[in-house]
Amino acid sequence: MIPKICALGLLSALLSVVLSDLGFKSKRQFSVLCLLLIFSALAENVFSVISRVTEIANVAGISEAAKCAVKAVGAGYIFGFTSEVCAELGENRIASTVLLVGRIEIFLLVLPYFEKTVSLGLELLQ
Repeated sequence: MIPKICALGLLSALLSVVLSDLGFKSKRQFSVLCLLLIFSALAENVFSVISRVTEIANVAGISEAAKCAVKAVGAGYIFGFTSEVCAELGENRIASTVLLVGRIEIFLLVLPYFEKTVSLGLELLQ
């Protein structure tokens, strides 16, 4: 898998340079297409990794809060990547909006655990 991803990256970069030298005007769109191609090479293993992590978490008895934290980190990476692609295409407002919505979504994901933490803290203070 690693050699395949590295080869795709190098081939994409080389092709981008050659096309740029030939006067290709849509370099940003080509870069995004290459990014998606490289990530699609990774996608074939993502679902098996997610199911393995879920299995390990269930066997180890990891709490729902820890699972939520892992989901929040994963969502952060997904929203960050999406924002970077939008920014690469020159759509900075859309990129900013994606980041803002991502932050709100992550906050909503962890809100129940935040509420529990605050209520436990208040109980301890009483």
